[in-house]
Amino acid sequence: MEIYDQLRLLRKQHGISLSELSGCVGRSASWLSKVERGIIDLTVSDLRFMLRYMGYSLHVSFSFVD
Repeated sequence: MEIYDQLRLLRKQHGISLSELSGCVGRSASWLSKVERGIIDLTVSDLRFMLRYMGYSLHVSFSFVD
């Protein structure tokens, strides 16, 4: 499973909308939708902020990747 798939899964498990999570990094819901579909890449910094928002660390997130 790709990191963007994991991000989408975590977001949905927490009941967080695209606009809410993208807002925590100053981005649009459209941007996050494209990230979650693998159309565009995200920065490590954006990933770190979004994971923190959901209560995770960047270190923990990589343990989910196959």
